[in-house]
Amino acid sequence: TVPPLLARALEREVEPEAGLIPARTTFELHSPVPLKPLTFATRTLRAGRRLRLIEADLLIDDSVYARARSLWLRPTEDTAHHDNPPWQ
Repeated sequence: TVPPLLARALEREVEPEAGLIPARTTFELHSPVPLKPLTFATRTLRAGRRLRLIEADLLIDDSVYARARSLWLRPTEDTAHHDNPPWQ
């Protein structure tokens, strides 16, 4: 259940009023996560008018056990979401 925890940490870095939607998220699971208290460290790697790149680390005892990176984009008026069939 590490990816959902990292995804939530990434989501918390994006303000809802920013109008950004996630375009791509990658997860790196470095090693098995022990049952210990954990923390997250998030940082914005790039912030612009139309995109934001965010990274989150899952930390236990100051060691990185997993990392996620997410690219968020602002949709434009000419983007036709309704023309794209949903992926299944």
